[in-house]
Amino acid sequence: LNKVFDASLGSYYEEDPSTDKIFFIDIDESTLNDWGNPYFTPLDSLSKAIQICLLGKAKVIFIDISLDDRKSDFVSTSLLKNTLSSYTALNVENQNTHIIFPKIINSNRKIEDTLVDSIVTQNENFHFGIPIIYSSSSDKVTRYINYYTTYTNNGEERYILNTALLATLLFKGYNDKDLEALKLKLASNEKYSIPFNDNSLSISNKDIIANRIKFYYQFGNNYSNHLHLNYSNRIEYNNITDELKNLIKDKIVIIGVSDKSHSDDYYMTPVGQMPGMYIMGNAIYELINYKQLKTINYFYIIMIELITIIFAAILFMRYDSVLAFLIATIILLVALGPI
Repeated sequence: LNKVFDASLGSYYEEDPSTDKIFFIDIDESTLNDWGNPYFTPLDSLSKAIQICLLGKAKVIFIDISLDDRKSDFVSTSLLKNTLSSYTALNVENQNTHIIFPKIINSNRKIEDTLVDSIVTQNENFHFGIPIIYSSSSDKVTRYINYYTTYTNNGEERYILNTALLATLLFKGYNDKDLEALKLKLASNEKYSIPFNDNSLSISNKDIIANRIKFYYQFGNNYSNHLHLNYSNRIEYNNITDELKNLIKDKIVIIGVSDKSHSDDYYMTPVGQMPGMYIMGNAIYELINYKQLKTINYFYIIMIELITIIFAAILFMRYDSVLAFLIATIILLVALGPI
């Protein structure tokens, strides 16, 4: 069924997805070339991007750049820490901007340290999430997200939310207390529906339908909410324009690296190669606009698979392989239309 779902993705593609909720700051190839092709993303440049987002009054800043305890020069690390420490001063007019930092869970199910741990834990508007995406075992194509995962801390099992879900919930008004309550509910329910005034989100790590990403954003398209942060057109922290403020204000801003030569955060998706920051952007867009695929009854799935096997066998006996595949795909798309 994966190929059938993949074939239907064209119907989800939007020429210019809604730009009132998400904004990308993309550190691309030209940006890194301007910076002298550093091995790691310079933390002073990341600090400047965060300052821009705070002054632009972003609602959520999602940093999709590793901040693990790596070798980094003292000056740029200090600049990033100073920016985060002075959050209150930069976050003008009581605009409560939330910042999400990525975490990594190692093979022992323990969370790795980052450069900003001591600062994040002291601010209720700073949060840790984990950007989990995964591929189908059959063809290694990335199609899904895990909404949460568990890790061990002092022998206890704890929950951490996917960064896409976390960004969505913070955007919709969740606070630390709400997030902790949700984790408790996830601990006792394999599947949970998060209610909102206008709709709900289905949260489960065992639903291959609702966990599927539909890829509204196509990497490489010049969307109006797409900012390339590079030295040739960078905007100084103390000279931010009203135009940029309007682009950032009240949005989820995703800061990440799209250059494949400088990042291993690159994946094959049903719509081609895509950096992790855009995969997460697609997941956020789907969640925040309540565009999850509807859950399908497993009996329905089994019946479809049985019918598909029998029907495909008949088709391939009567027609050449290309024509048989086209006919089967069209019929299955019609059958899966209600999903």
